[in-house]
Amino acid sequence: MNSEVITNVIRFVARSMSLLYAAFIAFFLLSDVFGDGLGLMESDWKDILEFMIFPVAVTVGLLLGLKNELLGGIISTIAMIALWILRPDLLEATPFRILILPGLLYLWLALGEKRKAARA
Repeated sequence: MNSEVITNVIRFVARSMSLLYAAFIAFFLLSDVFGDGLGLMESDWKDILEFMIFPVAVTVGLLLGLKNELLGGIISTIAMIALWILRPDLLEATPFRILILPGLLYLWLALGEKRKAARA
């Protein structure tokens, strides 16, 4: 199989996962804001920091990765690692472990492009 085909398949997987996760996160974010939840009204600083990291930073990173793979990969990967530092219990939940995958794929693609450009 051609390396170009493999790269395009990986790019498709990363982008598809990013869009699915962004839609998933947006659904829960909107349901919390407009539903019966209190949102961030009665939250302490740690909850607000976690909120800024998980839904906001991860979603921004994943969506930025659609256009700029390196920047999106860096933002989403660092945001997930920061969330795991604040909440190590989330490492037990499979969706939170898989959520880092699109960011890592973006980084892998961007670094592969940089390496390819350096060889040319």
